[in-house]
Amino acid sequence: MDTATYRIDGHTMYEHWLSVPLDYFSVISLLSPEQTSRMIPDRINVFAREYVRDGHEADPRLVFFQGGPGSAGPRMAPIGSWLDTALEHFRVVLIDERGTGNSHPLDAQALAEVRAPEAQAAYLSCFRQDSIVRDAEAVRHELQGDEPWAALGQSFGGFTVTCYLSQAPEGLSEAYITAGLPSLTEHADEVYRLTYREMAKRNKQFFGRYPGDEGTAWYVASHL
Repeated sequence: MDTATYRIDGHTMYEHWLSVPLDYFSVISLLSPEQTSRMIPDRINVFAREYVRDGHEADPRLVFFQGGPGSAGPRMAPIGSWLDTALEHFRVVLIDERGTGNSHPLDAQALAEVRAPEAQAAYLSCFRQDSIVRDAEAVRHELQGDEPWAALGQSFGGFTVTCYLSQAPEGLSEAYITAGLPSLTEHADEVYRLTYREMAKRNKQFFGRYPGDEGTAWYVASHL
């Protein structure tokens, strides 16, 4: 692991880069040589930013998984919001999940370079929650060996924490989930449908206050 250290407003900030396997589950190795693109790397870099408040150097770590999917870990300088409270209890690690931020990119250009459709599908499968959990475990082992850490997941990040609990529970001391708890029995579409009535109610309240925005909202929805 390569690490750079900075100071910011009564805190030490560490920026960590770690090389990890792209394909933890040998999906790409199942492809034929004709299907496999030479553009698919064996290893990729994962980036994480760690904040430590002065006087709290001995605190346990908490790793944060961002929502999205496809969003990098938040850049929180100056420090505020939920991070300000969390730093009273934890050293906080904000991971750029693979495919986002300073970690290995996943975008249209990267996918186009893979070329073969079968290889593209295999490549995309390497960016799921199960691989993100493996990355987090690799970071944890580099930072603190076998000692477990706490995890906080927002939205899609909550799905990732649930995956973490399923695949590597020994790595977690605590798990916190905000607005991202998947159903155990129903498809995700069914969970979202349960929010429609409340969303319609909130839209009606919003347009009652800002009636000029309703036409714009319908235009955007129709365009999409």
